[in-house]
Amino acid sequence: MAVLSDKREIILENLLDLITERGFHDTPMSLLARKSGVSVGIIYHYFPSKEMLIDALYVKVKLILGEALASGDIQNMTEADAFKRVWLNAFEFYSNHKKEALFLEQYKALPDCREGEAAEFLQKDKNFALLVNIFRTASQGGVLKDLPMDAIYELSIGVAMRLAIKQTGLDEATKNAIVESCWTAVSL
Repeated sequence: MAVLSDKREIILENLLDLITERGFHDTPMSLLARKSGVSVGIIYHYFPSKEMLIDALYVKVKLILGEALASGDIQNMTEADAFKRVWLNAFEFYSNHKKEALFLEQYKALPDCREGEAAEFLQKDKNFALLVNIFRTASQGGVLKDLPMDAIYELSIGVAMRLAIKQTGLDEATKNAIVESCWTAVSL
């Protein structure tokens, strides 16, 4: 039996599995409890509502993603080199974390998605703060085009994520050509 401090993590890991297998609306708390080896009451002890449980998983996945994206001494690179490193980090992360990628896409698609609320919390994370500091639009003193951040994301990390989910067999030359095209799409 898991110790109390591990139960929260066990619940979140099982929630990730269930959501990627069944979707949000077909993942009842009773099934999560059974898969996690805990009672529904224990789940509500750690997470006062299903929404807070899902949000906690979102924050956990985003923190792991942020750490992966920011790896490789990007703060000491030019914006172009940092962008390329982050893109390749994203491709690697999503190649090895397909469940997390599917979860993030499903989370964004929720009609009552609270991504903005979680984003406020994530801005306090050192990795996301570093990324925000490096990648600024021209109007913020950076080298990225003045496009909505959602568009910049889709033209960069979004491309890496979708390619990683579909094809893990891209060779280095092809990945480098794709990342160059993404950089051209978002930079001045």
